[in-house]
Amino acid sequence: MPEIVTGLNALIVAVLLPALWAARIGKIDLHKKLITVALVASTILLGLWFYEKYINGSTVYKSLSNSRGAKIFLATHIFSSVVELPLIVWAVILGIKGKIAKHRKIARITACIWLYTSITGIMLYFMTDYSI
Repeated sequence: MPEIVTGLNALIVAVLLPALWAARIGKIDLHKKLITVALVASTILLGLWFYEKYINGSTVYKSLSNSRGAKIFLATHIFSSVVELPLIVWAVILGIKGKIAKHRKIARITACIWLYTSITGIMLYFMTDYSI
């Protein structure tokens, strides 16, 4: 299952970047479609992650045993993953309601956090015992 979660993180990165580009150049329909894909992938990822934690318990991070930097890296990933969820929901609600100025303001921050969380999620996969 960790491979699926990592694949979903990669998919999220792969659709978020073009979604941001589409919004920037005014292709709003394309932006909406790509964001929908990212939202669905994120929802599936979150469900699978919780299911995996329920079934398997905590993850062993071999690279974190003696590395303060790696522990800080993991902590920033966890923090950003907690912060991103309400920001994503807020940005989507603002976009749906047509409050574009507020949506853009929140989405700029949210996109950076969402990308950071997905990219670090991929990197953490390679720091676990799963990838060995």
